[in-house]
Amino acid sequence: MRKALLLLGLCALGGILLWRRMPGAVDERIGLVERGPYEQWTPLHGELVARDALSVRAELDGSAKLTWVIEDGMPVQAGELIARFDPSSLEAQKITLQRDLRMAEAELRALKEARHPLELQRIRREAAEIELEWREQQKLLKDTRELVEEELLPEEELEAITQRVAALQESHQGRLEELNIIQRLYQPALEEQALARLEAAQAEMKRVEGQLKLSEVRAARQGTVTRPWIPLDGERRPVRVGDALYRNQVFLELANLTQLHVQLMLREEELPQVLPGMQARLSFPSRPQDPRSGQVFRVGSRPVTGQKRYPAEILIDGELQALRPGLSVRVDVLSARWEELSSVPRDVLQREGDHWKLLLEVQGAWVEQSLTRVASDAERIWVEEALPAGARVRRP
Repeated sequence: MRKALLLLGLCALGGILLWRRMPGAVDERIGLVERGPYEQWTPLHGELVARDALSVRAELDGSAKLTWVIEDGMPVQAGELIARFDPSSLEAQKITLQRDLRMAEAELRALKEARHPLELQRIRREAAEIELEWREQQKLLKDTRELVEEELLPEEELEAITQRVAALQESHQGRLEELNIIQRLYQPALEEQALARLEAAQAEMKRVEGQLKLSEVRAARQGTVTRPWIPLDGERRPVRVGDALYRNQVFLELANLTQLHVQLMLREEELPQVLPGMQARLSFPSRPQDPRSGQVFRVGSRPVTGQKRYPAEILIDGELQALRPGLSVRVDVLSARWEELSSVPRDVLQREGDHWKLLLEVQGAWVEQSLTRVASDAERIWVEEALPAGARVRRP
């Protein structure tokens, strides 16, 4: 049995060798050179974004809780409500400020219309009473001096009245100075302080009322609402009701769907293959039936902060109404084009460092040829060297 199997195997091997030597038999090690035009397309991935998207930011001071937000993809008109924040803390502040305003207004009015006029009236009355007594004491002093001269009263009586007149005069002068200081400095200072408290309360009320208006977010222009992915609670996602947002935090965008473009983030090694003006083929995984064409419009000169990626932009040809921001885009950029380029099958090449080599049939003899790769796919490799079309090649 073993001998029969061995004999059968030898016969099969002999048949294969004989078949390979037969005229017209195909040698799997042999390939043919092809020549023709070739285009090199650089595959990339991008995202569809609106060119003039308007960012919508939270404008409330501190942190504010979102209580309602419009659905993603909704078209809106200018002035239409698109989000609402919880206004309860602001409404409580407004109630407190209304009380503070009433108190500040009452304080200023009381100073101007009651307290200060009454105080001035009191001082003037006291000054008048002192002046009256002072005048009477002056008359008494005159009479007393005559009586002392006639030795009808002792000198001590004259001295006492003289001191009293001087004291009353000084007291009257003091009241007049006090009246002057109160009118010129003290009362204006108190009124200015009261006015400052009133103006501060008014300014705070204006701020709170402005914040209350900002708790309802309205579209600044016509557009389509999109919810961008933003950092929230340790993850990146669109906003939803209940999220706490901080001042100036972007949470919505108003996109103009008639002006979309593809945004790319290029690695350093991809920069030479993507230049402004190059043609591009675009396809959308979510819309495979809708391929588009475009053109590289811009390539950034500096990488994005924190990344070694350069932003690039591709403009899209044709109508854009069926497309939406955020769609993933497969991009092929036409990086180079040759009118004629040689190519050979992959399996006939042997690699040596940066170069490749094969055996090329020249007038019936096999000649070793060194080649420089330009591009490749799964089956063939295109090379810089001009090889004769149809020539046979094989692996060394």
